[in-house]
Amino acid sequence: MFLNPDENKSLNGNTLPFWMDLVLAIAGAGMMVLSWPDFDFEFLAFAALAPLLVRLPDIPTRNAFLCSLVWAFFYNLGCIYWLFPVAGLGTVGLALLFSFPPAICLSIVRWVIQRKPRFGWLLLPFLWTSIEYSQASFPVTFPWFLLGNSQYLNPITQVSSITGIYGMSFLIMATNVCLAVWVRKYVQRKDRERVSRVTGIVTICFVLMLTCLFVWGRARKAQSASGEPASIALLQGNYDHLDKWNQKNLSRILNDYSELSEKAGRQQPDLVVWPETAIPQIINTDTTPPDENEGWLRQNSRRIVEESVLLSGSFSLVGALRAPSDPDTEGNYNTSYLFDKGGKLTEQEYYKRNRVPFGEYVPLNKILFFVDIVSAGAAIFLKGERETVFEIPWRERSLKFGVLICYESLFPHMGREHVANGADLLVVTSNDSWYGKTTMPHQISALAVIRAIECGVPMVRSANTGLTLWCDARGNIQEVLKDEQGESLFVKGYLMAHPRMENLNTAYVRYGDAFAWLCVTVTVAILMSMIVGSKPLARRGVGEDELEVEE
Repeated sequence: MFLNPDENKSLNGNTLPFWMDLVLAIAGAGMMVLSWPDFDFEFLAFAALAPLLVRLPDIPTRNAFLCSLVWAFFYNLGCIYWLFPVAGLGTVGLALLFSFPPAICLSIVRWVIQRKPRFGWLLLPFLWTSIEYSQASFPVTFPWFLLGNSQYLNPITQVSSITGIYGMSFLIMATNVCLAVWVRKYVQRKDRERVSRVTGIVTICFVLMLTCLFVWGRARKAQSASGEPASIALLQGNYDHLDKWNQKNLSRILNDYSELSEKAGRQQPDLVVWPETAIPQIINTDTTPPDENEGWLRQNSRRIVEESVLLSGSFSLVGALRAPSDPDTEGNYNTSYLFDKGGKLTEQEYYKRNRVPFGEYVPLNKILFFVDIVSAGAAIFLKGERETVFEIPWRERSLKFGVLICYESLFPHMGREHVANGADLLVVTSNDSWYGKTTMPHQISALAVIRAIECGVPMVRSANTGLTLWCDARGNIQEVLKDEQGESLFVKGYLMAHPRMENLNTAYVRYGDAFAWLCVTVTVAILMSMIVGSKPLARRGVGEDELEVEE
């Protein structure tokens, strides 16, 4: 039904049944999924799009778009399958929604290839990176599927300290393009004409660049951390998401964190970090007036937290809720509070600014008034408006740190903002209990590691159920909280982190998304040149002169 009778023969004379093109697309998507945590076959990402790209110029237009959509859909769904228990069929809808940008991107590239092959293949890495940048620049988007996010262990990912994670996505796509071009030359072509000097030189230069980046990345990762070590206790309470938000369990939650805080305090940490909404209760900077309809625990939870902090004898960052100043406003703020050593609540606090769409709020709620948040047991959260860099006394100076609350660790610019404003450390708090023992906690932890690489400062992460871990300023994971059986998910305990306070002053922090904007600029320039002055290739096989210099 998708094949046009006039298009059943490719421009290159190379045909395959449509179902085989779909199989190639699905296989490539599977390779991309396997490159992600907790599978960690990262090298597969560099060839995951090549099977589809090899066939892209030869497939009829509608089928090319559909195959691209299938690739993106199965890749997206394979990455976020863990959403099914929470969002149900909404998981399929989300995977499909974010499949359209890649499909449109590949369709545009196919259109350019038909007119100027060299420009088309050159365009793809730039256009793809531009689209990823746009996805990560707006809060309402879901920048989970960036190609570079799969590469937190790869030494080449150290390039993110210069370009942000967008540079890694660019390299992955460029490698896939290079593989596709060579496969088209030596597999699909019957005559196997000689390779042009341009193609050979470009390929050699690209391979040399990847090799240099790999060697440089390994050397950078192997460098010993400098600076004085801080002592930070990371608490993990371990609660199922339904138990956590059941107020009947508030007493147990308070007691458990009080116990963990006291145990961690025996090692005299500089800072104790509690997970996101560790206390599922409102703790305001002002005294909450008593309510006869509330139980004693809910009215006194702040005092109990203060006593727990006092037992640790350390500054403590506590995740809890904050009520809005206007009592008529629906919802609360997802907040990180700072308590001093004496258990007193300070004025330093941070409200989560990037919330999970349809999980913590409903975008365009005046239009989508009939839509509710999809997570059972979740609540509506209000948007924080300001960036906060916390500061505590430490040794002979201050220790400054910025907080990323769970979903915020997906956004490169948020970590950069903290470090550009003086943070020595990134603190990530999270609650991943919604998704059980799946790949999700491993995936979102990998994103926090990438934020450390980009910003060149150490990162500590405290989660309700895992992964609780810390890494150095180059993204080397130093330690993960585990029980005696080696399990890191759904275990209770605390981890003592000792990151050295070094700031590598990365180019990404200094210059921000300059590389992403370069990709946008090149993309616009190529597309404008195509629109203004291009003419279709007349009766010529698209693959015959790809990247060739016409003689």
